[in-house]
Amino acid sequence: MKKKECRHQASEARQLHRETDEETFSRLAALPRTEYDRRRKVEAGRLGIRPGTLDAEVAARRPQIDGLQGSTVQFPDVEPWGTPVKGADVLNAVSERLSRYVAMPRGAADELALYIAHTHCFEAFDHTPRLNVCSAEKNCGKTTALDVVASLVRRPLRADSLTPAVMFRLVASHKPTLLLDEVDSYRLNEAEELRGLLNAGHRRGGMAYRCEGDSNTVRSFSVHSPAVLAGIGALPGTLHDRCIIIRLERAKPGEVPARFDSRRVEHETELRRKLARWADDNFDRLRECDPQLPETAYNRLADNWRPLFAIAEVAGGDWPQRVRAAFLALTATADLDAQGVGTMLLSDIADLFVAKNTDRLQSSEIAESLAAIEGRPWAEWGKHRRPISPNQLAKQLHRFGISPDTIRIGDETPRGYLLADFAEAFSRYLPGTPIADRNTPTTLGKSPISEVQHPQMMLHPEKAPSQRECCTVAPCTEGEGPNNGVGRDGAMSTPTPIEILKEAAKRGLTLGVKPPHTLTVQPANRCPKDFASVLTQHKPRLLGLLRLPFLIAYSKVLRETIVLAEHENTKTALVEAGAEPFSIYTKDELHILIAHNRAKLFFPTELRKLHEIKRGFNGTVTP
Repeated sequence: MKKKECRHQASEARQLHRETDEETFSRLAALPRTEYDRRRKVEAGRLGIRPGTLDAEVAARRPQIDGLQGSTVQFPDVEPWGTPVKGADVLNAVSERLSRYVAMPRGAADELALYIAHTHCFEAFDHTPRLNVCSAEKNCGKTTALDVVASLVRRPLRADSLTPAVMFRLVASHKPTLLLDEVDSYRLNEAEELRGLLNAGHRRGGMAYRCEGDSNTVRSFSVHSPAVLAGIGALPGTLHDRCIIIRLERAKPGEVPARFDSRRVEHETELRRKLARWADDNFDRLRECDPQLPETAYNRLADNWRPLFAIAEVAGGDWPQRVRAAFLALTATADLDAQGVGTMLLSDIADLFVAKNTDRLQSSEIAESLAAIEGRPWAEWGKHRRPISPNQLAKQLHRFGISPDTIRIGDETPRGYLLADFAEAFSRYLPGTPIADRNTPTTLGKSPISEVQHPQMMLHPEKAPSQRECCTVAPCTEGEGPNNGVGRDGAMSTPTPIEILKEAAKRGLTLGVKPPHTLTVQPANRCPKDFASVLTQHKPRLLGLLRLPFLIAYSKVLRETIVLAEHENTKTALVEAGAEPFSIYTKDELHILIAHNRAKLFFPTELRKLHEIKRGFNGTVTP
């Protein structure tokens, strides 16, 4: 008996001696776990490795689903459409499909169609914005919108609950489109890790870092992937900045043409295949595209919208105009609350300076006025929820480098603030925001029209731009403006300087003055030869006019060009240059409108009212 055991052990030893490491690992992986546990130390000693290393090698060769609950997560790729497709036609169909099932605000269906297309080609861009579908109440169509989106995007991942560990591993492995419903239940204000991952995924190269294995080796996981977040209320400020916002409201009876049935998505599947084909065919063009964004799109807002503008430009048709209209409509009601309490405070203080028509305010007066604003947190501020005090106000403003000082108001010298103290903070944190049905200007010098909205320019003339740098012209949309002395062949017949500026705006050109006597045109490659010759011919008159402090903006409501002049002398010179008196507004006249409501500088009703008054007074309105 002993001889047989010795022969068996010798045979087994010879067999083991002939085994490669890979064969040993596979043999041990096939053993029951209890049997493997008995042999692991002996086998590790024979192989000359640590038991922990052997455990890892054997575990890697065991079937991964053994003993695991749940089912494998799969993201089958959609098969692209068999023949090339036109991007504009597919986007038209997607937008129409979305409008069929969900009642959405103006421009939202077009924006959502572009975002869905972006999920099929997001790796062509440096940023993938988060899309926030939100509402003030339930039953507004958020979940339905998510259902429709899931039938159209690339690799949809619907989730009503998601941990950070699951999220970054799924994103790193599969690059899905995250579709997170009921995000208000995620409590993202407190879930810092999950919020941080969603923020990091906004930019190409966003990573999560974790320690893996027994040796705690640091490994990186990509978290760059599209994400649609649906829920009630606003998102935390940092995540809100990385989002394009679609605010839904409860549909009226009969407002939604059809009910979405997730069991019958043949048409949506066809559209998804066509989007996949178009994205594959145009990936290189999308990656190289550098679209022209609206001037109000800057910093993170530009990062969010640039992929959508690029898709619209490559798709062609009327989509470049439609994405611009969607941008203006969806960013017109920017949520000031989500931008942070500091920005809200600056905005309210700016309104106070304008409303009180002064360049200085006492600390106590600001605090009292802030507490009187309904819907703001100033009336119940701090831990004890009492009206904000001058000391608390000073602490908040200190973050912006603004401190109270002794000021003179009549015979008194209280502690307070000068308007000039806020100039830097206003220019950085309260830039002009796009407002629906309002002119969006293009700078022709160095002073955008948004500066006219800020109190420091109106109340501190010495802070206004120099005469050489303050002419601004808003571009006219082709076909909307007057003829301006331009013939059908594009040539201008004896135009006035004002007509030349109007035509430059219509062509999307920026004219400026470079000392001492140089007329500049930007972008130069878009200036046709016939128009360049007109500029050369009238250069002396244009140089003299561009040095004056005025602004030009085309009003779609009035269908006229409005001229904003710094003072009466400028107004006289503009009339001599061809501007009609009733279309010119001086600074004092403009101040009437600003004092009424700073944020409504170009609202159609207010502008029309002032314009009608001016017509009756031959171009003059007195305060």
